[in-house]
Amino acid sequence: MSEFVSERGMHGTCIGVARRISKNGFEISDTGRKGPGAYFWSYESDAKVARDLSIDWWNKKKNEGCFKHYSNPLNGCAVLNCESYIEERVFLDLLDPDMKEVMQSTILRLMDKNSQGGEENIESYLSRMASLFISSLEFDLNVRFKALKSSVDNVISLNSKKNIYHKLQMMNGRGYPILVVKDVSVIREIHIEEVPKDECA
Repeated sequence: MSEFVSERGMHGTCIGVARRISKNGFEISDTGRKGPGAYFWSYESDAKVARDLSIDWWNKKKNEGCFKHYSNPLNGCAVLNCESYIEERVFLDLLDPDMKEVMQSTILRLMDKNSQGGEENIESYLSRMASLFISSLEFDLNVRFKALKSSVDNVISLNSKKNIYHKLQMMNGRGYPILVVKDVSVIREIHIEEVPKDECA
């Protein structure tokens, strides 16, 4: 009998996109730190940090003009609180110390063989290396991963109200956990919070 893991995560976007996701489901992004996927700030029981980082992400993307096609109030902040149920054999835990070592050594070898292209920015390059690593692991294990758990080291706290998360990260000595969903069918619950304006400043 298959065993399943339950993972919780939060995703920050604008209200217009959040309503579209509620109706049609998530779409897989083309790139990301760990390759294509739907990205969430992961949490176990206390969602405060994940929620704040989701708001920061909306703020960052709004300042980059990502929501310019939405007028007020649809360009305001929304946080999607999601729960995913993933069969254990298709869940890749990159926070596991042994797997983290495998990932680091494999990606170093991949970087030796695959240089960064002249027109390729660092985010796209890292995404490509992550995708190559996951594909090689899937080939070796004869499996297709539906979700993975990892962390990011440089948290997007530039817009944070108190800019405290970068300092907290420095104290912790580790990044913040993220959940990357590769197959959106594992997302079973989606709850939308339209965040009040005074919490988004």
